[in-house]
Amino acid sequence: MFSERLWPTPTTWLLVPLAGAFGAATGYVGGPAWAAVGGVVLAAVVVLLLVRSSAVVSLSQDGVLRVARASIDVQHLTGAVAARGEEAQGLRGPFLDGRSHLSVRGWVDPVVAVALGDPADPTPSWVFSTRRPEELVAVLAAHGVSGPVPVHRPASSARDEAAALERAAEPRLAQLRAPDSTTPHPELGSERGAGGR
Repeated sequence: MFSERLWPTPTTWLLVPLAGAFGAATGYVGGPAWAAVGGVVLAAVVVLLLVRSSAVVSLSQDGVLRVARASIDVQHLTGAVAARGEEAQGLRGPFLDGRSHLSVRGWVDPVVAVALGDPADPTPSWVFSTRRPEELVAVLAAHGVSGPVPVHRPASSARDEAAALERAAEPRLAQLRAPDSTTPHPELGSERGAGGR
């Protein structure tokens, strides 16, 4: 039905020779043989990490969606949406519900978001990378998964909230800063006020 391995981009594979060069430079302290061993070992470690991090996204004929090591039956899904560019960036960041299951790879821009309809499951959605998001959403639709995916709409930023609080408090702060020494200020800890000294 649908299967894709999220291999790193050619640019990402450039980490392998860089790691080999670094390993060789580090091992060169022990001589040329250690330089060769250090380069080969570090390059092999990076290759292993890149292969292990290249997740598989698949949808089987019997309707099981697999993303890396997680899997779910499509009967528990209520909606799916494909996103690229700024929309994908929003789903990976500011519009992402903190309870969502996130499986993204930095070298793959597009994402698919699927909504979960199980009220007993605290996870509202999955957001995951795929290079063919529209194709996967179409395959999910053929399995009866269609509909919107609710997203988290963030409140105003903390800076905007702080500025609003400061504007709201400004009249009271101005009153407290006024040079009127005869006005008692019990909220500042003086029960007698300024005239009682």
